[in-house]
Amino acid sequence: MLKYKIKAYAILSECFLKLRLKQAKIYITKYLMCSWKLNKPNDELKGYEQMGKFYYYEGNIEKAQFYHNKMIQGEILVLFC
Repeated sequence: MLKYKIKAYAILSECFLKLRLKQAKIYITKYLMCSWKLNKPNDELKGYEQMGKFYYYEGNIEKAQFYHNKMIQGEILVLFC
């Protein structure tokens, strides 16, 4: 079930980046949280890319650059259980 949620959050965050910027951050965050829970590094990097776009559209260039660099360098969160 969670694998379908991650796809839905990816699509919703992309849509809301174009329609309603404030709601986009919620779905991007949920997308990132699902990627961490499912241990999907590619989805995590896509989430960082979307978060960078969010901050760019918001006008916060420093945070946009931070998330862009995180995505480019492939920095993923490593969880130890």
